Amino acid sequence: KQWYQRRVRGICLSTKQAQLPVECIEVCSQVLERETQDIEALANRAECHILKEDFEAAVKDYQTASGVSDSKNIQDGLKRAEKLLKLSKKRDYYKILGVPR
Repeated sequence: KQWYQRRVRGICLSTKQAQLPVECIEVCSQVLERETQDIEALANRAECHILKEDFEAAVKDYQTASGVSDSKNIQDGLKRAEKLLKLSKKRDYYKILGVPR
């Protein structure tokens, strides 16, 4: 069981590094089914949500991770995800109108 969990956790990290967000989210979710408080899997899944531009899910994962650990990396990730979420809710009129800045 432990070797399986470590292997799946490694695949979770590898898919994040390969920037395969859909696969990463699936594999990291498998890790979290067995170990709901796995900080590494939560952070990796949050980063993959950011790659997919699903900032609300990323904030949720980082908040869950920050409840378990006060790691600086987790706090930094949470701040970044919250900032990206806030920016995503703003309208970019240049993009809407197709006008260069």
